[in-house]
Amino acid sequence: MSWPLLICSYFRQEGVAMGRLTAAAMAATCIILAGLPLAAQQPSSDAHFKRDHQGQGESPTENGQQQIKPKIDVVFLLDTTGSMANLIQGAKVKIWSIAKEMLDAEVAPDLRMGLIGYRDRGDAYVTRSFDLTDDIDRIYAELLKFEADGGGDTPESVNQALDDAINGLSWDRGRSVYRVAFLVGDAPPKMNYTDDVKYHVTARRAAKRDIVINTVLAGSARDTAEVWREIARLAQGRFAAIPQSGNMQVIETPYDQDIQSLNQRLNRTALPYGGRAQQDEVLGKIERSAAAPSSVIADKSAYQKSKGAEEEIVTGRGELINDLASGRVTLDAVKPEDLPAELQGLSREEQEAAIAARAAERESLRRKINDLVTLRDGYIKKELARQGDTDSFDGEVGAIIREQGAAKGIAY
Repeated sequence: MSWPLLICSYFRQEGVAMGRLTAAAMAATCIILAGLPLAAQQPSSDAHFKRDHQGQGESPTENGQQQIKPKIDVVFLLDTTGSMANLIQGAKVKIWSIAKEMLDAEVAPDLRMGLIGYRDRGDAYVTRSFDLTDDIDRIYAELLKFEADGGGDTPESVNQALDDAINGLSWDRGRSVYRVAFLVGDAPPKMNYTDDVKYHVTARRAAKRDIVINTVLAGSARDTAEVWREIARLAQGRFAAIPQSGNMQVIETPYDQDIQSLNQRLNRTALPYGGRAQQDEVLGKIERSAAAPSSVIADKSAYQKSKGAEEEIVTGRGELINDLASGRVTLDAVKPEDLPAELQGLSREEQEAAIAARAAERESLRRKINDLVTLRDGYIKKELARQGDTDSFDGEVGAIIREQGAAKGIAY
């Protein structure tokens, strides 16, 4: 039985209503689904879009024409030396909010994110790089591991970080992709190493590859500002200066606790599957989300709403309901020993009924969460208007993304 049909079967057997559909409409929907070929029954992770043979997303416009779904590849290069402690802590809290803002376009783009932390030679590490991925939960996990330490003398290995970002990561080379890097730090590059690639060489190379480098100065160091401006100019980016702390404001709302409570129930519908390593990774993502402050959980819920990821609890592969709904896997393709423990030993009909029951519960919870997210977004918008403009890291990133995205056809 196909994925939509097993849900329809469950609704018919249990008398569960889907959204506001009447019984007749539900029956009609199931009949239509029954007549679709398997490929049509398995939507992508965003049900409003399809994939062409080149992997480009498409969105139908009002006149029936197909519009290419935009794409964003974004990499953050963070100075992780001791003086950057407050900004790094702020980034951990605001990462989902920043990701959500990138998706808040007229047509939500496909988003991949990469991360590089850098210090200097003689510190615990020079750079730590995490490649571009649409698994934002994985980037969040790596960001949480960053701690501000080291430094000492002022210049840092900025040259190495830029080289790693532009030449070492798997950028999407599609012509319409908005490729962008944010270099964030408070110290200039160390220029007396003879075996690294200097920043001006890398910045020019980035410009040739249509990778924009924006520079964000934490603090007010004049020597850093001079270099940051040059890098941004060479790589067709923008320079911004923010307070040393990053000035990221967490706005708590009356809806955060309810969103957190509903997410706890949502997490209990998860069905990790696959090998032990894959299941452990999914469980780790769920545990990190559950342990996060309520504002972070609410920001992640807002990101998922903007993404249109109704079935998604965690990003990436390994959660059965999401992977079935997105067409990444079929139930027949999962080895019996790789099934979730709850499904092992059951007949196929019992497995399908159990999955459908959890999917229905998840859909109900997601609707409630999305309603609260809408109210929360309105509350935050009013509070930000009351506070006025602030020179914050997340505010600068959002403004730059909106401005530069327009050049790539991403309308915000």
